[in-house]
Amino acid sequence: MTIESGHMKNKPTILIVEDEPMTAKLLAYYLKQHGAVTITANPREAVASYMVNPTDIVFIDVNYTYEDKDGFDILQSLLFADDDAFAVMFSSDNNKALISKAEELGAQGFITKPISAADFAYYIDKFNQKILPA
Repeated sequence: MTIESGHMKNKPTILIVEDEPMTAKLLAYYLKQHGAVTITANPREAVASYMVNPTDIVFIDVNYTYEDKDGFDILQSLLFADDDAFAVMFSSDNNKALISKAEELGAQGFITKPISAADFAYYIDKFNQKILPA
């Protein structure tokens, strides 16, 4: 939950950074019940959009590749712009080194594919608990 102009907004804003169109659509389908979803396949657009209008949660594909940029580059750029950004990485590769790297760089979590709606909902709940502790 976020607070805007003194009013509580019930659902978070969510940004999905994914270069595979079908995966992006599937994620948007899962996540739209949890908040307002924006999708981008362009890392510059993701960072610029976040800087102008920060979203509450950012889900970033690790294996995302665009002009020599990967998901870790996007994560670092977002956290450079806002060290409190709530970013979660996801990947089809559950390599422990990737998971460790994501944590070391400041990701709030890591989801391995196959995609499970419950995994993404877990991080939305984690975000909500961070903002409004029980």
